[in-house]
Amino acid sequence: MSDIALQYLKPIWVAALRHRGPHDPGVADATWQDLIIWASPRGLLGRSPDARGVGLLWDDPRQFSPQQRRYDVGVPILPEDVENVAGPGFVVVTAPGRYLCATHVGHYERLTQTYAEVIEGPLKNDGWTLLAQPIVEVYRNSPSEVPEEELRTDIYFPVAKL
Repeated sequence: MSDIALQYLKPIWVAALRHRGPHDPGVADATWQDLIIWASPRGLLGRSPDARGVGLLWDDPRQFSPQQRRYDVGVPILPEDVENVAGPGFVVVTAPGRYLCATHVGHYERLTQTYAEVIEGPLKNDGWTLLAQPIVEVYRNSPSEVPEEELRTDIYFPVAKL
């Protein structure tokens, strides 16, 4: 079971590439590799001390098939880095506000279990509704730094109480 808590999230500036299709690590890995190859010569990697990567899931997994989903893979940047972002990359700024945050610890292959805990828990039973903005994944470390069982990902679900 993941820790799930209501948190305020400040805007995050993200340099990103778009992945279309399943939000599945095995399928999206190629887009993450493209991101690293694209971002590295532009000096965009390592701009945030507390986040290695950011994923933005634009489509509600309850309403869109895996093949229809839009998933932006990105790196957190500083506002002054925007001038270094050029096609095919683009900049996204996450919306500030209240989010249900679920901390996932472990392999990325099990992220869908954490999604299910939030969708079948607070989003189904506690009066929260998912807003029409992306779910934000903040990757706090990377497989190059820690063993898979120590990977830490905070998943922020944009919500409002109805």
